[in-house]
Amino acid sequence: MKPLVIDLFADLDTQGYAEDFCRIKSLAEQDLAAAVDYFVERYAVAHVIYGSGFECYPESLNYLGSRLTVLGNHPEVFAKLQNKQTFFSELDDLNIPHPEVVFLAHLILPMAGCLSLCRGRAASG
Repeated sequence: MKPLVIDLFADLDTQGYAEDFCRIKSLAEQDLAAAVDYFVERYAVAHVIYGSGFECYPESLNYLGSRLTVLGNHPEVFAKLQNKQTFFSELDDLNIPHPEVVFLAHLILPMAGCLSLCRGRAASG
């Protein structure tokens, strides 16, 4: 069984291993929805396994969860663990070893080359 793939790049390796693929321009819900519709209509897809890149698109994971059965972490779990203090606290609660981490209240960047953040997406400014 070969996977059906929605991907931002759809490189030749992905195309070669996939049963079918859709290349999309972003993981935003409006870009993702047409590809999901295509696979649901053509292949009667009922389940999804998502990969990396959804950190800035929690609404897209919620959309996937509303359309398909998510195999793996549900969107709520994914969103919760984006808070790194919560993530490492969960690791501690479960006695899962991890490197020592330190959280700072503020990070001061030099004026030259600093970054501005727009909805969690980094943009040079």
